[in-house]
Amino acid sequence: MRRSSVLLVFVSMACALSAGWAWQQLRVERRHVAELELRLAARPATQLQRPHAPEPVVTHNVPVAPTPPAVAVAVEADEDAAREKEMRDHLRASQQHQREMMRDPAYRQSVLEEGRRQFARTRADAIRVVGMTAEQADRVIDLWVERNLRYSELVEWGKSPSEAARAEMQRAADAEQAALRELLGSEKYERWNTYLASSGERAEMDEFRLQLSATAEPLNQQQVDVLVEAIYSERLRRSREYEEYAKSAGITNRNVVSAQDRQRWLDLELEANQRIHDSVASTLSQAQLTNLDESLAARLAPVEAELRMQRESKFAKSN
Repeated sequence: MRRSSVLLVFVSMACALSAGWAWQQLRVERRHVAELELRLAARPATQLQRPHAPEPVVTHNVPVAPTPPAVAVAVEADEDAAREKEMRDHLRASQQHQREMMRDPAYRQSVLEEGRRQFARTRADAIRVVGMTAEQADRVIDLWVERNLRYSELVEWGKSPSEAARAEMQRAADAEQAALRELLGSEKYERWNTYLASSGERAEMDEFRLQLSATAEPLNQQQVDVLVEAIYSERLRRSREYEEYAKSAGITNRNVVSAQDRQRWLDLELEANQRIHDSVASTLSQAQLTNLDESLAARLAPVEAELRMQRESKFAKSN
């Protein structure tokens, strides 16, 4: 498996110029699309759906700004809608343009290469954490990149996938999983899925590592890997235990949380945190362990506050 694309050496100058132009077009188009997406994301919700302005409160000797005429508000709303439509139309046009450019082998290869660079850290994790060979990791990342390209080719920007697109993506996903099982074997395949499932804990520990980076005892990568594995496994156990509690308590509506249910969740979290502490005590220094305990405790502060307010509210009603 090649780690990077190998360009044809014996090509004409015209082909070389064409490939360079394609790569430049890729960068320009993606930068333009990214800028438009950021502008869309940054637009406040009030610009998309304007609520009626409240009536001004008149006080003595205080001038009141006049209410904007309804016509002006309507015109501004129409302008916002027009700009919104223009942005979305341009994003769809850019996607269609890229689909057409993907027919060019040199352009498609450049997109694949960019995708591999974006997943460089995941590839390194696959080798270090999962135990893949370099060739296996390369193939896994290529499957990811190819899946993303397939999605962009099947689904139009801003629209839900059609039934045919869903069926094709499901077929491709099944084929990808079958290829992964054959490539990795059952043991590495399970470790890979665990790695993906623990992405939240890995992001949390990356943040924790950043917090300790300026201290006298920063975390190393091996310690981070141990922490992620411990936290993920203990929280998985915590979730199973709460599911057992919910079934035994007859909880059917998870949106209705009683103080007793919240207390049980909190108790299980505290027990999981203690097990995490015990399992990594020999891996971390005392200072690192103290910081970890504080970080884990901070995650529970909102739950503890909600429980306190819930109990205080019930006490106030009973009186």
